[in-house]
Amino acid sequence: IVGRTLGFLVLMVLLFVLSAQTGFLPLSAEEYEKTELAFGSCDGEKEAQLNVRIADTSSQKYVGLSRTSSLPEDEGLLFPYENDSSKQIEMRNMNFGLDIIYVSSNGTINSIKSLDEPSSAIEHYLLYESVTGDGQYVIEANKGWSDRMGVTEGDCVSGLSSATTNLSVG
Repeated sequence: IVGRTLGFLVLMVLLFVLSAQTGFLPLSAEEYEKTELAFGSCDGEKEAQLNVRIADTSSQKYVGLSRTSSLPEDEGLLFPYENDSSKQIEMRNMNFGLDIIYVSSNGTINSIKSLDEPSSAIEHYLLYESVTGDGQYVIEANKGWSDRMGVTEGDCVSGLSSATTNLSVG
């Protein structure tokens, strides 16, 4: 009886982990704060703007844009963190490609990386493409947005300070 109970518990834990990893496990929907970010040269010339939702809780950061079927061209998601460090972003259960913009604490864009949308159900639910970069902030926008708007590494982002007002550890 002890062996069966232990086996059942192990199976339940594995099912829970698999459900969470694939996105089948529902997480509570939270309301996102929003802000507008301006992108441009660091001397103040504005080139582009992006309206972003702010993922400042652990669950918002975990879900990211994975439960979003599409993203309007002028919208994105901002992940604020407490300090500059290495951050990994995964394409967990995504329906479209992304530009991942890593921004330092002073607002300078450190790097811009692109991730393609998954090409199969296995990639969508189990095998996730990921990128890593350094920064205090990570911004997700539609794939190709940076090129279309003329946003490049070394440019600056303003409006980030409003994203750290209610920052939770994550």
